[in-house]
Amino acid sequence: MSFSIRYYLPKTFLLRSFLIIFIPVLWMFVASGTIFLQRHWKYVAKSLCENIAQNVRFLCKLEEQKVLDWCLVQKMGQEFFHIKLEKAPQFDIKFFHQNQKDSQSVFLYEALKNLFPLGVRIDRTHSVISAWIKTDKNFYVFYTPTQRLGYRTLRLCGIWASISSTLFLIIAIVMMRQQIRPLRRLSEWFRHITPDHIPELPRIEGAREIRRIGVGLRRMVQHLQYEFEQRHQFLLDLSHDLRTPLARIKLQCQFLPPSKDVTALQEDIDHMISMVHQYLEFTIDKESNEEIVNFQDILFALKQKNLYLPSPEIQWNLGKKFSYKIKGNSADLQRCVQNLLDNAVKYACNHIDVCLFPQESKIILCIQDDGPGIPQSIKTKIFNPFFKGDKSRTAKTIGSTGLGLAIAERIVKKHKGELCVLFTDCIEKNPALSGAHIHMILPLNF
Repeated sequence: MSFSIRYYLPKTFLLRSFLIIFIPVLWMFVASGTIFLQRHWKYVAKSLCENIAQNVRFLCKLEEQKVLDWCLVQKMGQEFFHIKLEKAPQFDIKFFHQNQKDSQSVFLYEALKNLFPLGVRIDRTHSVISAWIKTDKNFYVFYTPTQRLGYRTLRLCGIWASISSTLFLIIAIVMMRQQIRPLRRLSEWFRHITPDHIPELPRIEGAREIRRIGVGLRRMVQHLQYEFEQRHQFLLDLSHDLRTPLARIKLQCQFLPPSKDVTALQEDIDHMISMVHQYLEFTIDKESNEEIVNFQDILFALKQKNLYLPSPEIQWNLGKKFSYKIKGNSADLQRCVQNLLDNAVKYACNHIDVCLFPQESKIILCIQDDGPGIPQSIKTKIFNPFFKGDKSRTAKTIGSTGLGLAIAERIVKKHKGELCVLFTDCIEKNPALSGAHIHMILPLNF
């Protein structure tokens, strides 16, 4: 399985832009923090620890050499160096053996150890550092605030970096939203465009490139609207110009003496009229009113309509004790099923099986025939307009227009369903016929 980063990228332009900004900011934050910790902070921390050690050593020498009184030494340490120095009782040498945990304590331990090699011990709390040291004459303990080791500076640096990065990202998001807003308006406008209605284009704002895109889209939609209107008018004129002479020829054929040639001519005229009607029906797709209909009632009506077909025999299995209610247009659904039946009638030899059954939240209508069947290689092409298959599957009577299944698929998709060709049994208890298996799947309305 190949790895592709595009599957893990955000789907919207705003989130992708945010990711483009967030990654460099995060990298800069980590890189600057690493440089600060590895170089600047360590250098400053070591200098502060060495300064504290020098101050302690200076105070101890003042007391041991009796330069100042002990009370004055303690007072000087607190006022000038923020160090509280006290004499401690004698400790065992094991008391000075310890493992330093944090880096600041390590720096202070190393600085004191260089000046007081006889023994050093450090204990640290959140606010105070306690250190025991041993000189040639005495044992001392001193206390100093933890902030002297740069703790506050480090915390303020982290807080400042976090706040500045957050503010930068917020400003970047606000600016990106301002730039993306015109694209969203264009997207919403484009989404509401239909062949019968083109909403008014919103005011084009934003960068120069976005304004050019908006102007180009407006020109393209206006051109498509003009082409659609021209095609619609052409089809109306064509239907009027063709149906009138065809109807006149059909009427005149009825007055001719009966013969095989006259019968063939009448069949050709009926076929041409059917072609005109189906082509207009396929091209002019009008909006239809939707309501809650019982799909079973539609099939019962079609059963009565096709009851007296001389051949082939149609076996209806419409199910019982179930509510087959769906949301849609009854006339469109009846036309869709009739087109599927007409296709099966054309190619069936003796039998057609129409089966309706529920499956979870859907209903499935399976229409089978015992004709030559549909090859696996063309099962995805039979719903294309004007596709008629190969010579092995040829209608017994009049030639097909190649639009019946295309119209049926359009109606099914309009009802949020699916029309497909299967090569398996639709219901296990019913034996499958040898010909085509067309499945019409529609969602139920609960």
